[in-house]
Amino acid sequence: MMFDALLAGYGFFLTIPDLMKITGLSRSTIDRMKRCGQIPLAKMNGSYKMRIDHFIGWWDRRVKAEETAFAVNLI
Repeated sequence: MMFDALLAGYGFFLTIPDLMKITGLSRSTIDRMKRCGQIPLAKMNGSYKMRIDHFIGWWDRRVKAEETAFAVNLI
Protein backbone atom coordinates (compact mmCIF):
# COMPACT_ATOMS: atom_id res chain seq x y z
CA MET A 1 0.00 0.00 0.00
CA MET A 2 2.68 2.51 1.00
CA PHE A 3 4.80 1.48 -2.00
CA ASP A 4 1.94 2.10 -4.44
CA ALA A 5 1.13 5.50 -2.94
CA LEU A 6 4.76 6.64 -3.03
CA LEU A 7 5.27 5.26 -6.53
CA ALA A 8 2.19 7.11 -7.80
CA GLY A 9 3.31 10.37 -6.20
CA TYR A 10 7.05 10.30 -6.78
CA GLY A 11 8.06 7.62 -9.30
CA PHE A 12 10.75 5.00 -8.66
CA PHE A 13 13.28 7.36 -7.05
CA LEU A 14 13.10 9.96 -4.28
CA THR A 15 15.26 13.08 -4.35
CA ILE A 16 16.54 14.81 -1.23
CA PRO A 17 13.71 17.40 -1.41
CA ASP A 18 11.23 14.48 -1.66
CA LEU A 19 12.78 12.88 1.43
CA MET A 20 12.57 16.19 3.28
CA LYS A 21 8.87 16.47 2.47
CA ILE A 22 8.02 12.86 3.36
CA THR A 23 10.09 12.54 6.54
CA GLY A 24 10.11 16.10 7.86
CA LEU A 25 13.91 15.94 8.17
CA SER A 26 15.97 19.00 7.29
CA ARG A 27 18.43 19.12 4.41
CA SER A 28 21.34 19.31 6.83
CA THR A 29 20.13 16.23 8.71
CA ILE A 30 19.78 14.24 5.49
CA ASP A 31 23.23 15.42 4.34
CA ARG A 32 24.75 14.38 7.68
CA MET A 33 23.04 10.98 7.52
CA LYS A 34 24.35 10.56 3.97
CA ARG A 35 27.92 11.37 5.04
CA CYS A 36 27.68 8.92 7.97
CA GLY A 37 26.18 6.15 5.83
CA GLN A 38 22.91 6.16 7.77
CA ILE A 39 20.69 6.60 4.71
CA PRO A 40 20.97 4.65 1.43
CA LEU A 41 21.39 7.40 -1.16
CA ALA A 42 23.08 6.96 -4.54
CA LYS A 43 24.35 9.68 -6.85
CA MET A 44 22.50 9.59 -10.18
CA ASN A 45 22.88 12.19 -12.92
CA GLY A 46 24.53 14.62 -10.53
CA SER A 47 22.03 14.41 -7.66
CA TYR A 48 21.43 12.02 -4.78
CA LYS A 49 18.41 9.76 -4.98
CA MET A 50 16.92 6.81 -3.13
CA ARG A 51 14.91 3.98 -4.61
CA ILE A 52 11.36 3.79 -3.26
CA ASP A 53 11.80 0.18 -2.07
CA HIS A 54 15.02 1.13 -0.25
CA PHE A 55 13.24 4.05 1.38
CA ILE A 56 10.43 1.84 2.68
CA GLY A 57 12.89 -0.66 4.18
CA TRP A 58 15.04 2.12 5.68
CA TRP A 59 12.00 3.91 7.13
CA ASP A 60 10.59 0.70 8.64
CA ARG A 61 13.93 -0.03 10.35
CA ARG A 62 14.17 3.56 11.61
CA VAL A 63 10.64 3.51 13.07
CA LYS A 64 11.20 0.10 14.72
CA ALA A 65 14.47 1.33 16.27
CA GLU A 66 12.73 4.37 17.71
CA GLU A 67 9.86 2.23 19.05
CA THR A 68 12.35 -0.09 20.72
CA ALA A 69 14.27 2.81 22.26
CA PHE A 70 11.02 4.30 23.55
CA ALA A 71 9.90 0.97 25.05
CA VAL A 72 13.28 0.46 26.77
CA ASN A 73 13.04 3.92 28.33
CA LEU A 74 9.63 3.05 29.79
CA ILE A 75 11.04 0.14 31.76
